[in-house]
Amino acid sequence: MNDEKKNIREEVEEENNDLNKRINRLYGITTEEEEKPEVVYNPEEVQSIRKKLMILLIIICVFGIFFIYILINPLHLGSKKVVNNDTSQEENNTEEDNSQEEIPIGEVDISNDLVVKLNSILSFSLIDFYNIDTFGLYNNDVSSINDLPNDLKIYFVGKDDSFKELMDEIDLDNYIASGCNSAKIKLNKDKWEKVVTTSLGPNVVLADGSYKLLYFTKNYEYKNLTIDKASDSYTLSCSDINSNSQDLTKYLQQKLEKAEKTETGIDIYQRVVFIRKDGVYKDPNFKELITNDINTTYNDYINSGTLYKYTFTALEEGNYYLTNIAKVKEDV
Repeated sequence: MNDEKKNIREEVEEENNDLNKRINRLYGITTEEEEKPEVVYNPEEVQSIRKKLMILLIIICVFGIFFIYILINPLHLGSKKVVNNDTSQEENNTEEDNSQEEIPIGEVDISNDLVVKLNSILSFSLIDFYNIDTFGLYNNDVSSINDLPNDLKIYFVGKDDSFKELMDEIDLDNYIASGCNSAKIKLNKDKWEKVVTTSLGPNVVLADGSYKLLYFTKNYEYKNLTIDKASDSYTLSCSDINSNSQDLTKYLQQKLEKAEKTETGIDIYQRVVFIRKDGVYKDPNFKELITNDINTTYNDYINSGTLYKYTFTALEEGNYYLTNIAKVKEDV
């Protein structure tokens, strides 16, 4: 009897345990008594999985490196030539827009590129005073380009960009570097006359004769040149004249004062003083003394100089040539 009760109690406990385990599994609860099923992998399957994971890792690394490289150098995928051309084209367009930008009539900032360029044509360096008589610009209260001496006309021709382009075309620098030993260089008539028109205007014609011109090479060396005009023939050669062979007895100094855009061109205004050993003067005839103090400086006297207006006229091509030089009358 007792054995029977014992068996019944064990059966009930076993059923209760099974029921509790099922309820626990239903709620995700496991007991330490439960044994986890042992999973046995096939060695070949393990090796296959490892290979797949390794390939996947390599692919991820390659794409990662590629992605980082693109971030560092995003232009590598495009055509470098195309990118550079586009950039150059954009810069060229910007330069063209700037050069073609219309300057309004009225006073122009003296830092304007065109004003700086035109003022550089008018500005003399120390070596110029050894080669030409710069005072010839100021002999009269008003002078046209045709009134100027021939050496000054040629001086302005030599300062123009069109002249420099023609000298590059005939390879003048190499001619000078060779010692000017070869024959004279023959200048193309049409090209030379176009240079004269661009720099001096359409109404100036140089007479037959020999013209001296100081030329600076790209290596900042200088050479005296002779341009001979005989009828419709033009030749160029080197000159033996020594620019510094004589003492300098007089010279002038300038200061850009202002610039104004007009309907026909641009006017450049400069203060000019005339200097020799005995002092600084307002006029090229050395009659109106500003100072003879040997300790004076440029800033002390330049604003007391005479004001001159240089009139530049615009050509159809957008170039400008010097037309007139006039002394400006100021209220004392």
